[in-house]
Amino acid sequence: MPTIKYLSVSLKELINEPFSKVICYPRSSEGEIKRRIKELQNLKINKIIFDGKTEINGLKVLGKGWVGIVIKVLISNKRYVIKIRRIDSNRISMNNEVKLHKTANFYNIGPQIYFYSKNFIVMEYIKGEDISKWISQIKDIDKKQIKNILLNLLDQCFTMDINGLDHGELSNMRRHVIINNKANIIDFESASTKRRTSNVTSVCQYLFVGNKNSSIIRKILKIKSKNGIIKVLKKYKNDKNRLNYMELLSELNIL
Repeated sequence: MPTIKYLSVSLKELINEPFSKVICYPRSSEGEIKRRIKELQNLKINKIIFDGKTEINGLKVLGKGWVGIVIKVLISNKRYVIKIRRIDSNRISMNNEVKLHKTANFYNIGPQIYFYSKNFIVMEYIKGEDISKWISQIKDIDKKQIKNILLNLLDQCFTMDINGLDHGELSNMRRHVIINNKANIIDFESASTKRRTSNVTSVCQYLFVGNKNSSIIRKILKIKSKNGIIKVLKKYKNDKNRLNYMELLSELNIL
């Protein structure tokens, strides 16, 4: 099936393939697509925009995960993002993810949630680059800007750590952090308040220790060695307090 690069469709068109197979991914039925169209109508969504870097059945979307599909929508001519619960998801609704995402929102973290239903979450649309692309261009970015972005990201992670919210997937930040004028942590489908938090340690492992570009970041920030980072990280992991967090930031040379 040829790829459609960009397409805006009305809700009534979603009854037809290939649109129905995105709204009811990975398999659709007439009854389920009608129920979901009704949900979208109740959420005041005007149009669905098929656009993004991921492809499903020849249509472009923003993302595809184990729980849902992410696409752009229009509400009163303003762009938002919706997350669609997959038909084969192991969750009967989006309610738990909404609860955890709203916890992050309370601390000004993550895209703002506006509306939600059983199968959909309507969120703020955040335009930017995924962090892996940002890192690949880091040599051309002003050093002060790099420090500001990294500090902003770590501050969000520290806030989640001390408030008991673990994101759960920051060890692979490529799909979970978008960079524009700040760092934006997205996708709270694996988040939990019931396990030990590891947001700061996961991000630091990805950025400064284990990633293929970690040596480049350390060189730009003039970090002498990763051993010092690992030592301070262990101390922070054992006791997540502000003093240990500030010691970590000092070791990373981003204060």
